[in-house]
Amino acid sequence: MQYNPEELDEILNIFKSESEEIIQSLNDGFLLLEKIPEDKTPLQKLFQLSHSLKGAARMLGFNSIQDIAHKLEDILSFWKKEDVVINIDAFQEIYEVCDLLLLLVGRCVEQKSNYSDEQVMTFI
Repeated sequence: MQYNPEELDEILNIFKSESEEIIQSLNDGFLLLEKIPEDKTPLQKLFQLSHSLKGAARMLGFNSIQDIAHKLEDILSFWKKEDVVINIDAFQEIYEVCDLLLLLVGRCVEQKSNYSDEQVMTFI
């Protein structure tokens, strides 16, 4: 579907705003999970947030965001398994992923197209 420039700018601004909120909620949820990793209650909400980000990115063709959000979903699915103990050291990498997602949202919106570089490729 083709959008006129004003429509596209509005869509991208909405995407940016909502994505930034999602990423902040992801960070907040991971902080909560990090404090009590044996309480897996936040995992479903974190999964839903990742899924929402993935879907929104897919609709705009922002494949780098979509791919990283999908990898985050995979990690969360693995962590939801009853016999998995969440490694506390993994959280530093998770926060780096959230920072990268935030950067990608800004770059993709700025360029109005997908953005990727070597750092992105290490996470995909």
